[in-house]
Amino acid sequence: MDISEKDGGFDEYELTTIRVKARKLIGKAGFTRDDLEDIQQEIVLDILQRLPAYDPEKSSRHTFINDIADNKIAALIEERNAEKRDYRFTSGSLDDAKDDGDRAWESRINSVTAEDFPWNKGGALSDFDRFELRADIVQAFRGLPPNLQDICLRLMRDSAGVVAAETGIPKATVLYNLKKIRKHFEKSGLKNLF
Repeated sequence: MDISEKDGGFDEYELTTIRVKARKLIGKAGFTRDDLEDIQQEIVLDILQRLPAYDPEKSSRHTFINDIADNKIAALIEERNAEKRDYRFTSGSLDDAKDDGDRAWESRINSVTAEDFPWNKGGALSDFDRFELRADIVQAFRGLPPNLQDICLRLMRDSAGVVAAETGIPKATVLYNLKKIRKHFEKSGLKNLF
């Protein structure tokens, strides 16, 4: 279902603004095309909740709606990137299908065992090991040239395609720089991280 003029009495300019801003979020912070309708609805809901506070003396309605849409998108990205919800650290839904080799595709939930739980893995690092690893990563990072430090920081948040779009650097160059960064970290003794 797409938003239309009957949704909250928006004019065509306002609806176009909402659609365009929602589409720009696709591919960022783990949002996919499947999320487009939800993003649009989140923006519309936020606008409808804040519309009673609109003051025509301060700005035009279009500017007011544009600002609300920008703020809602920023909030959605911040929420998605919150440490405990970070989409990059999830391995997928338990409802996703999984190929178990000889068996037919089945839901992941059916194949989870007690050994799969993170607290049952023997390879967890101690606090001291984590502290040392962090220090090693920081030292290796500081050994990168400034341009690669910038690319490295950006790649920790976004995909190579997003970094290329934000910086104007061709995606192939971003990927080439990523290889350089990986080699640098490997030479610094951090090979097992990759």
